[in-house]
Amino acid sequence: MNIKDRNFAENLLKQLFIGSSLYGLEFGVGPGSIKIRFIHLKPLEHQPFTLWVNMESKWTVFKEDPMYSQEIPTISEEEMFQNIIELRRKKVVNVSIGEKVPHLLIQFEDGKTLYVNGHHDQFECWQAGDDDGDGWLVVAMPGDDIAFWEPED
Repeated sequence: MNIKDRNFAENLLKQLFIGSSLYGLEFGVGPGSIKIRFIHLKPLEHQPFTLWVNMESKWTVFKEDPMYSQEIPTISEEEMFQNIIELRRKKVVNVSIGEKVPHLLIQFEDGKTLYVNGHHDQFECWQAGDDDGDGWLVVAMPGDDIAFWEPED
């Protein structure tokens, strides 16, 4: 993973997500696949600003700060979704991306951390962006790479 791209993507995600709150989820087609939604209630332009993270690889919620190499525990799908439900309306206080592998860590005000695996040889693990179809997008690419797209304007 290119360190310059990683740093840009991490800073972008911090700008977008810090201060937002988790407000919803959509179930994906496969087990563990989920799209979670965030909202900024008081953005600079005085309109709600919505964001999302689509998780297509293993993920979990840690109750304490995880290490990037920490194993994701095996739990039932119901337990996984319950962990997300417990984060509803919690504010994001930090976002980070792994140094060598684009694992995504979103830290919440209650000390819990959403950890999304960023490693797969053939498939994207996660995508994050804003709800404006032409807005910002950050993607954990196959082969431990990171990519981002910016609005045309």
